[in-house]
Amino acid sequence: MRNIEWEFVTRDIKSINDYFDDLELSNRDLKKILLETALPEKQSPEKIELLLKHHYHSWDRAGHRDLIYFYLEQRKYLLDKVFEFTPKNIENFLRVNRILSEGSQKVMTKSVEMARELQNREDNFTNYYEISGTVRVLYDGSDSLIDFDPEHDEDELSDCPHIMEIISSAMSSRYREDLFFCYPSKNGDLYGTPLYADDPWNRNFDSRPEFAGIRFSWAFHNLVDHTLYALQDVVRINDFWNEVTVIHQNLDGKERIID
Repeated sequence: MRNIEWEFVTRDIKSINDYFDDLELSNRDLKKILLETALPEKQSPEKIELLLKHHYHSWDRAGHRDLIYFYLEQRKYLLDKVFEFTPKNIENFLRVNRILSEGSQKVMTKSVEMARELQNREDNFTNYYEISGTVRVLYDGSDSLIDFDPEHDEDELSDCPHIMEIISSAMSSRYREDLFFCYPSKNGDLYGTPLYADDPWNRNFDSRPEFAGIRFSWAFHNLVDHTLYALQDVVRINDFWNEVTVIHQNLDGKERIID
């Protein structure tokens, strides 16, 4: 019996030692990568993308989420600094803003419409409900991007994730995915984000004559200023998700049993 117990103990000790040996090796490799990429000549969006694509899955499994956020934020900062407002990019900004504006209006209108419909029901079940409307952007493969380039963009069969897939996954963990959201109350009031952004809201857009007279939606403002998407990403987005969710709740009284 003692031999069996000792076998389990030694096996556990070996497992513990192996675990920390692997952890030490992993940390050494991670430190080497971070020191190399901290050099000024290594600070480019292309090199950051390459680093993320090759290490994203292993970093995600190891719980290095802060590291992923750091590099995505650095990538956005570097790309936004060199972004060019070409006629094509301006056209695509207006396209994205139009789609997000229309989507926000749709979910707002539908949310109010469904609230009024539920208020008029008397079926002893839908007296309690919650309604929310949201607008998001998605990445679901090559069709989610305009001008998909097989030489630069990884396809669905690649071992490396696309940078937009990495951003989408990271967004769901830390950043609010809902670019616009609203929810109607039972008294008819509508709460949530504004439909349009207050002026001025972004110096890159406010100072440009090409956008004079354009009303930018709050969803577009959130996408540009409060997500991990760089401006170069925003002009390529081609997948949008509008959703109105209704949750019915039925609260029955508890019967008291008297002995």
